[in-house]
Amino acid sequence: MQENVNRVVCLKDVCFAYDGRNVLDGVSLSVDAGDFIGVVGPNGSGKTTLIKLLSRVLKPRSGKIEIAGEDISRIPNRRLARIAAVVPQETNVLFAYTVAEIVLMGRYPYLGALSFERGEDVAVAQEAMETTDVAQFADRLISQVSGGEKQRVVIARALAQEPRIMLLDEPTAFLDLKHQVGIYGVLQKLNREKRMTILAVSHSLNLAAQFCRRIIMLDKGRIAADGTPNEVLTGENIERVFEVKVRITRDEATGAQQVFPDVQGR
Repeated sequence: MQENVNRVVCLKDVCFAYDGRNVLDGVSLSVDAGDFIGVVGPNGSGKTTLIKLLSRVLKPRSGKIEIAGEDISRIPNRRLARIAAVVPQETNVLFAYTVAEIVLMGRYPYLGALSFERGEDVAVAQEAMETTDVAQFADRLISQVSGGEKQRVVIARALAQEPRIMLLDEPTAFLDLKHQVGIYGVLQKLNREKRMTILAVSHSLNLAAQFCRRIIMLDKGRIAADGTPNEVLTGENIERVFEVKVRITRDEATGAQQVFPDVQGR
């Protein structure tokens, strides 16, 4: 069988456990270049663990993970950072850095141990800030921006790495609805215009349905469903995995599903 040259992520029977409790249990999946994937599931289903394994914060107990066709355990740190960038749920900055300085930190995979940023690095960081619409407050301290602005700065820093893959763990956690939609709009722009491969963990089924082309639903460390939003976000799947009855409607303008708790049917 010919290898899929477009495949950028591949998990083969991956398992991980905390204190003897399986968190991921035999997960196999592949991600092609240009995919925009939402990872959904209840708390404790393994979503964050999946991102941490793909970013090599954690090592699988068994199984194999490949990034860009290579065993992830064999890829040097700097080269891995050029392939995949990570946006965590929350980023705490302890020092008084400006927005521009934070974004420039994304250039570290391209710098030597004692080298300074070049004009090229500044230009890449500037483009990343413009793409995420944070350039207008580049000189502002990171402590002086709002939660939504800060998350866009963190995405800009990841974008400055010039990665092929963006891994996001609840990128809209703690944000209001306006900023949630704004963040996903940025991700959609990166996916469409730069063909960035996006893998985003989300608690919002509606945001995933609106923006993602593919959804992976996890349940108790296993893949419960994998496919288009129409295929995955069904009342049957949601009730089985989330243990709640829902009503599924469709947005007339976009055709995307909208999921609402079925209060009367609970």
